[in-house]
This record gives sequence, structure tokens and C-alpha cells, in this order.
Amino acid sequence: MNREPTPAAFLHQVLAVLAAVAVLAAFPLRAQEFGKNRLVVRDYSYKIWETEHFLIHYYEENPLLLEECAKYLEEAWTEVTGLMQAKPDGKLPFFLYTNHNEFEQTRVVDIGEGTGGVTEALKNRLLIFNNGSFSWLRHVIYHEFTHEVEFAILHRGFWKSARLLKSILYPLWLMEGMAEYASGEIDRPTDLMYARDAAASRVAPPFSIRDLHNFNHLKPNQITRAYKQGSFMVEFVAEEYGKEKLSAMFRSFRDRFDINSVLLDVLGLDDERFDRNFKEWLEEKYGEPAKLLDEPFRYGTKLTFSEDPIPVFHYSPVLSSDGRSLFSITLRQGYPAIYEQDLVSGKRTIVVGRSFRELDWINLDGRNLSLSSDGRYLYFIGKKDQEDYLCRYDRTRRRIERRKVQNFTTLRNPAVNPKNFNEVVLAAMDHGFNDVYLVDFVLGKATERITSDPQDDDEPAFLGDGSGVVYTSEVGLSSQGFTNRDLYVWRREGKIAQRLTRGPKVEKSPAVSSDGLRVAFLSDQEGSWDLYEMDLASGAVERRTRVATAILSPSYAGGDTAFLYSSLRDGEVQVYRGPREKFLAEDKTSIFYASDRSLPASKEEEIQPLSYVGPYRTRFGSDLFFPAFFYSTQGGLFALAYWQGSDMLGYHNVVTNLALNSGIGLFDYSVSYGFVRYRPELRFAFKGSSYRDILTVSTLGEDLRRSENFQSMIVSYPFDRHHRLEGETGLAERYQVFPSDDAPLLNIQEWRLGAQFVRDTTTAPYLVVTRGSRLAIGARMGLPRAKADLDYQTHFAEWHQFVPLGGDSTVAFRTSLAKSFGPDYEVFPLSGQGGVRGYPRESSLNQKRNIFLNNIELRFPLFGDLNYHMWYMFPDFYFKNIYLGIFSDQGARWDGSAREFLSRSRAARKDDVMHSFGLSLKLNTFILETFPFFFSFEWAKKTTASGGIFYGSVFQYFTFQ
Repeated sequence: MNREPTPAAFLHQVLAVLAAVAVLAAFPLRAQEFGKNRLVVRDYSYKIWETEHFLIHYYEENPLLLEECAKYLEEAWTEVTGLMQAKPDGKLPFFLYTNHNEFEQTRVVDIGEGTGGVTEALKNRLLIFNNGSFSWLRHVIYHEFTHEVEFAILHRGFWKSARLLKSILYPLWLMEGMAEYASGEIDRPTDLMYARDAAASRVAPPFSIRDLHNFNHLKPNQITRAYKQGSFMVEFVAEEYGKEKLSAMFRSFRDRFDINSVLLDVLGLDDERFDRNFKEWLEEKYGEPAKLLDEPFRYGTKLTFSEDPIPVFHYSPVLSSDGRSLFSITLRQGYPAIYEQDLVSGKRTIVVGRSFRELDWINLDGRNLSLSSDGRYLYFIGKKDQEDYLCRYDRTRRRIERRKVQNFTTLRNPAVNPKNFNEVVLAAMDHGFNDVYLVDFVLGKATERITSDPQDDDEPAFLGDGSGVVYTSEVGLSSQGFTNRDLYVWRREGKIAQRLTRGPKVEKSPAVSSDGLRVAFLSDQEGSWDLYEMDLASGAVERRTRVATAILSPSYAGGDTAFLYSSLRDGEVQVYRGPREKFLAEDKTSIFYASDRSLPASKEEEIQPLSYVGPYRTRFGSDLFFPAFFYSTQGGLFALAYWQGSDMLGYHNVVTNLALNSGIGLFDYSVSYGFVRYRPELRFAFKGSSYRDILTVSTLGEDLRRSENFQSMIVSYPFDRHHRLEGETGLAERYQVFPSDDAPLLNIQEWRLGAQFVRDTTTAPYLVVTRGSRLAIGARMGLPRAKADLDYQTHFAEWHQFVPLGGDSTVAFRTSLAKSFGPDYEVFPLSGQGGVRGYPRESSLNQKRNIFLNNIELRFPLFGDLNYHMWYMFPDFYFKNIYLGIFSDQGARWDGSAREFLSRSRAARKDDVMHSFGLSLKLNTFILETFPFFFSFEWAKKTTASGGIFYGSVFQYFTFQ
């Protein structure tokens, strides 16, 4: 007996189907679950210190660092709340991590290599790491606290959880731009670099305001540019309309849902007019002055080149002594790799890249490449399992050696001794402070400590004969929040450091000539980063460049007859080499020997009250709560309640979901708990559902009653970033009956055990994977113990391999195998999407217990930079690129043994061997410029018959993406 549902009943039917699908996800352990792992290598015993407005959570014994944090936090409170005319409620929880390696181990949020700080809105937690510099500490504290004040305006009021839902509507240029603007001018040289480049560039002009709602769609090396442009846009509002308009924009957003209506309300202009006015202001303030300055190619020839589709940044360039080979670090392949470029032929090769057994990451900060004078050894700092290593690449033997140097928590900026290729000078962190050390690479330990102070000592460089070291030291902050760094020289004879400069701003990135007579360095004495040179004998200083953007990473080349440097232009950092005679020679000696009276006056600092509260104790509380309900006469009552809670450190996480629908008798619940304090992550899940299946009706017109309940426990143990072992155990009950039947149609209890090993070394420069491999191999079984009914064993394996073809083109291979046996064996689909395309998706009656599947796909960008924005609809779609694929699928299925299947005649197994080929079109898009969304269109044809099948989907059936 068929019954057509009414429109209202159809809605409840959809909800019931979705609930059933959710129930079936209770056993999450399957092949194809890939991804990189989070690592915990240390357990932290947090203690809490209290200031007037903050609760500081920290785990080290470092009173000076705590005092500095307290000072900057309270200063930020006073200045930012005054600027935005709003204050957060209560004392804010602040979390300090001694270094980035420990920051990445937090369980509060997921942290990436480029994350400097996080402000999360659920519990108003601020998380930052210390990199050894007090100026960094001040900058990131001001930035993150500004977000707290933004949240105080936007989320204050009844039912915070509902207000949090609006967060996706707030433009990131405003949120991050305000945070950068409120941080002050401590990073002004970098601000100028990006502002002038955007104002003067035709290749990389300013982003449109409509393209900066979120930054997720931007490419690598464009994110900082977006942050800085956001701060310029906020600066534009403050200068042209008044600082009071900044807080007014946030208050306007409390009652509005888009930036256009906010701009009309506060500034009286729409987003298009704002865009035009901003670009005119940017050109006038930053573009016009930049025209009076020099382009980076004014001083030298560009050695590197652009490479679509990712903007190229060359970090830490270093030239071989013969001038033929250039080494630099780039992120072109989606991970940091050291490239060697033959400057005669132009050929580029990866020297150190996908060394996942040796390294997870190659540091990008500062100068991280140093070449021995004979050209054999290339030194750098790499990371493995959340620890820094001093590494050297032997170019002769083509292998990497690495050393864990004592118990230093971080290592930075290595430089090899020109006279002893086994001795390296570097900056290392011990108990939160960076000092300079001499290190014997063979022994793997520091042989001499050059500095010992709370100042940030960094960027060391050997004198030409190895008799001493030049380095930079942070000597304080001005009252205006400007950093002050000076150059020092330390000589082995005497063991005393001599101060070389006393300028009011920053001197950094020193490089020493091979004869040891001159030091080239960068300074922002006149605003932007320019090249200066000091004569060590006389102390005379000359300004060598006056560029529109910035000079970066300078060094000597060609036997000291030339300079090697890099510079930002047109959104990329390229490397240049120029002869000395092409550079300026302006005498600037007096600036760098300024008397103390000429330095910016420092305000008298108040010591912030800082009291010890005690050790951290678990405090569990709510994060989110979303109830919803509605009623209709045909569908009955529908109610939904979602609740999420956690403790302050993110060690304990609970999520509950409850759904009720009286129209179809639906009752659905789920409870999950995760304990993630240690390296093995433990999770429990409880889920159940009962409802009337209105699609399955008896001859008496009765709906089928379905009931399912699941309980599972999953443990995941990551060995490193790329390998992990997972285990699962769980119970499942499924019950189906028509009300008038005495016996149920289905009454099954299952006790499942499973385990799998996962390896994932894939990398993606942007959006799509282009190289690496994935492997998942495991087994699961049903145990007929106690009241359990099912008895089976299943073995499975899946392997993906990506072979790059240049650019973002790739050949992707996938091989999948599943085999099940036992009285209650499992069966698996072979055809349709996710399997052999071109064949209809078979029913479970046609599925078999053994399958072998292979997919091959050639994928290349059809439109690599489409960048089409549907801003005129909501939610908007940002079409980033389109990929065309040519694929071939093969598969086989059988019951019994593989030998028996292969012994059959070709005719006997023709229905169980499948092969097809076809074309695919994949559109990579973003919803609200935030959430990746994929449209996939595929046409596949059997090789044994005419015609084909066309598929359209928004799901990814296997992770070739």
C-alpha cells in the first residue's frame, strides 16, 4: 500500500532520513580517514597568576616573562578599551606558551605553523606564544586583546550562543584590521612595505573590500598582505571619518547582517564607494611618496622569477662562493623546501624538501640558511615531532644530518664559521629567552655561551676569520611602542661584547664581509627597511638603498664586490644581486651614534600587581547551547537541542544533541566525550534513534518502526605528524518491527572490534593535493560473545598516490581492497560514485564480500585563477578555480577465494569485472569566502557498452581533493 506524503510530512521525512544517516556514522573507524596528526610531547602543569583584569595561565618558572605579560595586558586593556569604548566582562583567561613548539600542543584550538596568537569566543580565552622578543609579546597581546573587545561589543547580551552564529557574517578585514590598528606602530616598517607595494603595483593591487570578507580563499603568501590591508582600511576610516567611527561600526553590526548596511549607517557610503575612496586615500598617502623612492631592481638584477599560481616568497637567500648557485627556502609545493637554482642555466632543483622521516618543517623566520665556505654543507633549522634540530645537508653525499642541541626549546638563525665548517653560531631559547651560542655540530652541544641576559639576542653572523660574532639585541621599547634593537660584536679574545650602534630604532640582519672589515645590515631609521653598511674600523655608516618597499636578508657576494638581497614587489619576494657601485653611499653615521638624550623617551613604567592564585584545577563549563522547536498540525512538534561543553584547557570535551519529532515518532540522541590531554586521544560516543519509517509500509498500512543504538570507544595514538594507530570497540543494536507483527523483521546486536594504521604524507600548495601518498590498512571483526549475534572478520586497505606533473597538474592513483569472511560477512559496493563510475549503484543484494578497486585520474587546472565572486547573492559563492580530470576506473568483486574467482572463465566473471573511463569537472568554491565547497560533475562510460552516466555532486566520494 503506497502513501504519498504531504509537504509538511515530507519535511519530517527528510529529517528522519538525516537522523538515520547520522546514526550510521556512530562507528567512525573506516579506511579513507586521512589527515595530519596533532602531537603532545609534554604534559603541562599549569599555574594561575592574577592581575586586575586577567587570569594568566602558565607552566614555567619565569617571573620576568610573567611580569612583562602582565604589564602589556593591562596596558592593552587601558588603551584598547579607551579606543573602542567597550570593556569585556569579568577577568579574561590568558594562556602563555614559552615557544611555538609548545603552542602547537595546545588542546584549546588547532594551531598551525604560521599562527601567532588565538582569541576564541566560546570562553573568551587568549592564547599566545613567546618568541623571545618583548616587542613581539606586546604586539601579539594588543592584537589578540582587541579581538576580546570586539567580542564584548558583538556578542554581549542575551543568549551568547545565538550571537556567535553571526560570527561568519563579520568581515575579517574589519576584525583583523582593527586588531592590527590597535596594536600601534610597533611593526610600522612591515606595514609600510605592504602599503607601498599595494599602492604602486599593477600586478598585485589592493584587494577589493568584497574579496576580504574572509581570508580562507586567499593563496599562500597572501594572508599577511590581507591582514595589513585590513589595518590600512581601518586607518583610512580613523583618519577620514574619525576614530569614534571604529567602535560605531562594531556597534552597528550588532543589529545588521552585512558590511554594506553598516557602512551606510556609520559612514554614509556603500561598499563600492568605500572601496574607491580607500584606494584613492592609499594612493595619496602611500603611493605618491613611494614614487620618489627606488624600485628594488634599481640596485641589482633579479635572479629569481614568478611561478604561477602561488605568489613566490624566497626566504633566507644565500649564494655559493663561485656565484653560480643560489639557495633559498620557498613554500611553492605546500611545504617549506630548500631550492638550488643554477644561475647560468636557470634550472631549479629541490635540495631538501619532502624528508618526512627526517623533518616535519623547515623554519622560515629570520635567516635559516648558511653555506660553508667550501660549498659542501648547508646549515638550517628544521622541526621534527615538535622539537627544533640543527640540520646540515651534505651536498656531496646528498643526505641530511640533524642534531638536537642540548635542551634548548627553540633554535634560530644558524651561521657556519668560515674557517671551521663544524662550528655554528646560533640563537637558542632557554627558559623563554633567546641567547647566542657557539655550537659544535659533531658533538651536538653548545661549546660557549656568548650572551646571557633577558634581552632578545638573535641573528648572529661570524666575522670573516671566525674570530668573533656580530649579532642584534633588543634593548628596549620606546614610549610610543617602537622597538629598539642595536648591533653588537663579540670577539673570542677578551670574551666581551661591544655595542656597535645606538640608533633610536632597529638594526637587524647583520652580514659580515669576507675580509671582516664591513657589516651590512638593515635599519628602519627612516621608516622602511633599507640597507646600511658600517666600517668596523672607523664606525662610519652609509645608507646604501632607498627603496619603496623594503630590503630583506642582505649579504655580500662576488668576493664582497656585490650585495645579494631580496625585496617585496608585486606581492612576491624575489632575490636580487647588484654590484656595490650601483648602491647609494649616504653618510648616516650620526644617526647610529645618537646620545641617550636623542632616544625616544621611555615612560615611567608601573609595576602591575601580580598575585599567585594556585595550580590549575579542571573547570568545566558550557561553550554553546542551541535549542529550536516548531509545531505544525500535520507534522506535530519538532524540537532540537544542541549543547557543547569543555574545560578551560580543552582536555575534556562533551557534545550532546537531542531531537524530537512527534509527527513521525522520532527520538534521536547523541552524546560524545573526548579526553585529549595526552598523546593518545580517547573518545566515547553514545547514539540512539527510534522513529517511524514512513517510506516502508506494511500491507495493513502500518509504518515500520525502527530503533538503533550505538556505543563506541575510539583511541588514536599518533607516532608522529604522519603516522598513527587507531583502535575501536563498540556495541550496536538494530531493531525493526511492524506494530501488529509478533516477530520483528530485524533484531541484531553487534559487538565490534577494529584497528587501523594510517599514514599521510600528502601536501597541497593550495586547495588540491599535488604530491605525496596516503595509506590506511586495518581490520575489524564482529565478536559473537554475550548477546551479540554477528560473527565476521573484515580486512581492508586503501592507498593513494599523487604524482606531480608541474604547476598544479597531478596524476592521482587510488587502490582499495576489502575482504570479509565468516558466517555474517560484510558486503561492499563496487559501482557508482566512489567506485567504478559508469555503472549504476548496485543494491546490497548484488554486493559481494570481496572487492578490488583502482582509480586513475589525470587532473589539471582548466582555469587556475577564476576568482569569480557571486557577491550579489546570499550566501555568496567565490569560484576560485576549475579542474578538468580524465579518469579510468577498474574493479572486481567476488565471493569465495580469489583463486577460485580467477579460475573462472572470462564469460563467467564478466558481470563482476568492471571498467570505465570518463571526464570530470571540479569547481572549487568558497561559501562566504570561508567554507570550502566543491561542485563535481562527472561523465563516465562503460568500456563494454554504449551510453554513459552523468553525475553531479557536492560530496567528495574519495579524497582525491
